[in-house]
Amino acid sequence: MVSPLSRGLFHRAIAMSGSSTTPIPPQREQIQVAKKHAKLMGCTTDTRPEMFECLKEKPAEEFGKTVRSFLEWNGNPTLVWYPAVEPVNVPGVEAFLPDEPEKLMRQGQIYHVPLIIGVTRDEFSFMATSGIWSAMQGNDSYFQELNDNWYELAPICFGYERHTDRSKYISDELRKYYFNDEPLSLNNSGSLRKNLFQLYANALVHFPVYRAASLISQFSPAPVYFYEFTQLGRYSIQKWPDTGKPKGGVAHGDDLQYIFNIESDAYNFPKSFPFYNGNDSEVVWINRWTSIWSNFAEVGAPLPKNPVLFDDVIWERLQPNNKKYLNLGEEISLQTDFEEETMRLWDKLFP
Repeated sequence: MVSPLSRGLFHRAIAMSGSSTTPIPPQREQIQVAKKHAKLMGCTTDTRPEMFECLKEKPAEEFGKTVRSFLEWNGNPTLVWYPAVEPVNVPGVEAFLPDEPEKLMRQGQIYHVPLIIGVTRDEFSFMATSGIWSAMQGNDSYFQELNDNWYELAPICFGYERHTDRSKYISDELRKYYFNDEPLSLNNSGSLRKNLFQLYANALVHFPVYRAASLISQFSPAPVYFYEFTQLGRYSIQKWPDTGKPKGGVAHGDDLQYIFNIESDAYNFPKSFPFYNGNDSEVVWINRWTSIWSNFAEVGAPLPKNPVLFDDVIWERLQPNNKKYLNLGEEISLQTDFEEETMRLWDKLFP
């Protein structure tokens, strides 16, 4: 929506799975990441044109197999590549992204079309569960390393700048807000562990997505509809090894099971979701999600008039002075000010 090359290509937009308005802004160049990819895939890095031609020949699956080589600690960071701001002065080439998305949004340089955008309740909170599982088996190294190396590991895990005074300040503020400056361990109160889950969700998805939704609603005349998906289902992308039950709450990607047939998924966790039949309890959510998407695409209204599926709820648009959003969960309801206090903290840390 912030690319000038997108104008006229679509009449409405549905955005899921994150946002470009991350605490780490888009990079002008990510050559070191490109070179690492090239080496992992057997390409030369002697010159950029040679490297580029070699990488173009590689299938997507081969790129995907290299991702684990970029992980630095316990499956982190979640994001490796960031949106790239392209030069605007190359003859004969029109830049797809001429500036940072947040700057373009604030300048009103947005494709003015209606938008649905939202999050799941727990998003990437499952990033902490492997460490908790190990601690439950008697290996407390996850918590020990996180406590002993907070200033180094927090920026890696939660996606902000590293090795600066500002980075240290952000790390201190996050530890104070989420953990009351207490060390984390399996023996902590459940609320502290829960806050670690919430920190992952807020940092990696909630804050970037809500900021994008807020900015677009402020600087575009087209309506923005924000949602939070809170329905905990029987199946999840992430499951506990002993019970097979969801371990990441309403995790990143769990909503997709109600929109597409996903018997295996992009996270390479096979059979996360079965193929549902007409008697499964998930059918009501399949009907809800597909009704929202199809009705919005066809007529522009985010909720069809269906008292059985949506209890006659009216989904109001998100506005700077009326921050309404839809809760999609056990109760379908209109809410106000998504995680207001927490979003205020993140806005302060990343103005």
